[in-house]
Amino acid sequence: MACIGQGVKAVKRCNLMWGAGTLLAYKGELGDYYCMAAKAIGLPCPDYKRMHEGFKTAYTNMAKLYPCFGHAAKMPNIDWWRTCVKDSFIKAGYDYDDETFEKVFRRIYSTFGSSAPYSVFPDSQPFMRWARKNGLIVGVVSNAGIPILRMLFSPP
Repeated sequence: MACIGQGVKAVKRCNLMWGAGTLLAYKGELGDYYCMAAKAIGLPCPDYKRMHEGFKTAYTNMAKLYPCFGHAAKMPNIDWWRTCVKDSFIKAGYDYDDETFEKVFRRIYSTFGSSAPYSVFPDSQPFMRWARKNGLIVGVVSNAGIPILRMLFSPP
C-alpha cells in the first residue's frame, strides 16, 4: 500500500491497521459491559447469551443498512451505536422505555469510548516502535476514539 503525500516524490511506506483484534484485544465479554450498565441503574443483569446473539444480529443489520458506522448517511457515530445497542436489547427480549434505555446506553457508549474494555496485545507497542524507527507510517482505524490511541502510543 502506498501513501501519497505532496507530489510524486513524497510516496511513503505505510500500513493501515484495524485497532480492535489487531493491535488491541477486548477484555471480557460483551455481556459483562451490558450487565454492568444495567445493574448500575438498578436493572437486573441481561442474559449474556441472548445479549450476544441480539448484538450479532443488530450489528449485522446496522452494517448492511448504514455501512462504515453510518458515514455515507452522515449519521453521527453515537446515533449509529444507539440504534445498534437498542436493537440488541430488543432482539434479546429487553425493551426498555426511552429514558431507561438512554441511561443504559450512555454507560455502554462511554465504556467502549474509553480504554476500559481493551488491552494492548504484547507485540503492538514493539511493532509501533519498529515501524517508527523504519520510517513506516501506521494508520489505526477505530471508532472507539482517542483513548485506544493513547494506549498504543504511550510508553510501556
